[in-house]
Amino acid sequence: MADKPRKKTSDDQTMTMSAGAFRDWRKRLGLRQKEAADLLGLKKRMIQYYETGSRDGKDVTIPKSVRLACYALEIGVGDYDGEFVQQGGAFDSRLVKVTPGPSHQATQKDIHNTERLSAEADSKLQRLEPTGDD
Repeated sequence: MADKPRKKTSDDQTMTMSAGAFRDWRKRLGLRQKEAADLLGLKKRMIQYYETGSRDGKDVTIPKSVRLACYALEIGVGDYDGEFVQQGGAFDSRLVKVTPGPSHQATQKDIHNTERLSAEADSKLQRLEPTGDD
C-alpha cells in the first residue's frame, strides 16, 4: 500500500525533505492535515508521521513521489493525466495540454505559465488567514 513507509532507494538519497519542511509546506498552503492527505492521496496518519519524522519510534523518510507532489501542488498543478495538466489546484480548474519539446523539457511558454500560476497562487495564499489547526 502507498501508506507504508518504504526503504530508502538510491533516488531518495539525493535529496530529502525534513519533517519540519513538510509541515512548513502544508502550513504555507494553508492546508489542514486531512486536506493535505486528500490532495496527496494519503491517509491523515501518514501526514502526521511525515510531520513528526517518526512512526513507532522509527525514522520515516518522505518518499520522492510525495516530495514531487508537494512541489506540484505548490506551483499550482492540481492533476496530470499524461496529456493535460489541471492548473491552479483548488483556485482554478483550467486544463492545459502539455506539449513537451524534443527532449521533453519544459518550453519557455510552460515555464512562463508555471511562474504566472505560482505568483497567482502566492497572492491568493497571502490573503488566507492561518487556520490554527493541528
